[in-house]
Amino acid sequence: MKTRDNRIQWIDRAKFIGIFLVILGHCSIPVYLKVWIYSFHMPLFFFISGSLNKFNFQTSYHDVFRKKTRTLIIPYFFFGIVTYLFWLLVHSKYGSPHDVSTPFYIPLLGLFYSNGFGEWMVFNQPLWFLTCLFSTEILFLSTIKISPNYSRFIIEISICLLAGFTFSYLHAPRLPWGLNIALVSISFYWLGWFYANRLSQPFYEKWSKLKLLVMTLLFLILSVVLSFMNGRVDMNGGVFNNPIFYMAAASSGLFFVVLTAIIIPSNRVIEFWGRETLIILGFHLMGLSGIKFFIGKIFGFTNYIYEDAILANVMLSLLTLICFIPVIHFLNRYFPFLVGKKKAI
Repeated sequence: MKTRDNRIQWIDRAKFIGIFLVILGHCSIPVYLKVWIYSFHMPLFFFISGSLNKFNFQTSYHDVFRKKTRTLIIPYFFFGIVTYLFWLLVHSKYGSPHDVSTPFYIPLLGLFYSNGFGEWMVFNQPLWFLTCLFSTEILFLSTIKISPNYSRFIIEISICLLAGFTFSYLHAPRLPWGLNIALVSISFYWLGWFYANRLSQPFYEKWSKLKLLVMTLLFLILSVVLSFMNGRVDMNGGVFNNPIFYMAAASSGLFFVVLTAIIIPSNRVIEFWGRETLIILGFHLMGLSGIKFFIGKIFGFTNYIYEDAILANVMLSLLTLICFIPVIHFLNRYFPFLVGKKKAI
């Protein structure tokens, strides 16, 4: 089902679930919950991005570079500069010992190299996704142009995946703009592209409500079991553990979210946040820090109240989303070009 502005509603709901899990995953939740969330939450966003693109053999590099510079690279540097200045003025002086001991120039270099691991982007590590998505899309377009034959195209995707896991196994140096991670993420991007461009009919449209619920539950169980079997992974860090378990857990988890988003009734609030995941991704760490600081000052709480406390961190994540509403409206109205939009909303 599409809205009047031609957006597929379940995608906005899936993006909301994904960004909520991103925020929650960066809170002090129990380890077992992090293991499950990290097994699929970033592959989900690569899948969604692939499902929204119509790349083919005739797609122009120039058009893609121009569009993705507007929608990904300009927002990346906007979020990066703002959060770097926040880190430089606040966290590097009053933050954790790790923040205080990091020289100011290392994160600045990390911003341009876009190395989201370690202290290179300590000011805002989640921004690795934006440049990695850019690299993934350029790599994906290149595979289509090199091999318009679909069978050879699948072989190329498989070679990229094998190379990505080899990089991880050898602990090779991280390439700029997440190129080594893009070798793995391209498979999830392709999965979304295949779903949107190669299937004549979505697989779920002929399913009864009961079958939809059963399949959703099945994918949930598979994702939980497989993620625990594989252990803690981190796409940003290039930590995948067992490649077969990783791919199976990630695919099961992202399909669980997709089916959940299809089942959930249309909701304007959820879909609003789903449309604005870029802004939330760019600023949520700064938002979490600020909210915890003010809650501590007002109520006298310490950060220990969040340690392994699921309910407290769920409430903190929801409060972060609520506090972003005026920020989203302000940026969309006055500075839309900084957040990937052509005109004010």
